Amino acid sequence: MRKLCRRAGQLSPGTILVCPGHLRQLHPDVINNVVDKALNKFKASQMELKERRHYLYKQIKDVDIEIERLVAAISAGGDIPVLVTAVKAANERKAPF
Repeated sequence: MRKLCRRAGQLSPGTILVCPGHLRQLHPDVINNVVDKALNKFKASQMELKERRHYLYKQIKDVDIEIERLVAAISAGGDIPVLVTAVKAANERKAPF
């Protein structure tokens, strides 16, 4: 191994030097296993993002429905100062989304 390491300085850039003891680790089954694990982690993270996005869209939709009801109450002649305050509060809750 030491000889290989010393010789590594003589190799051109981008050349990979593999120790014979590590060739087993490059077996196609090992590579496939590593790639499968990486893909599974990626798919899991994508699913988490999709669930989070769905949750946030639902929150936005709920606030939009609340605002629509408040605006309808204002249009119907409800207590305008109270309703306007409620609309502002709903918009503030929606802002982070």
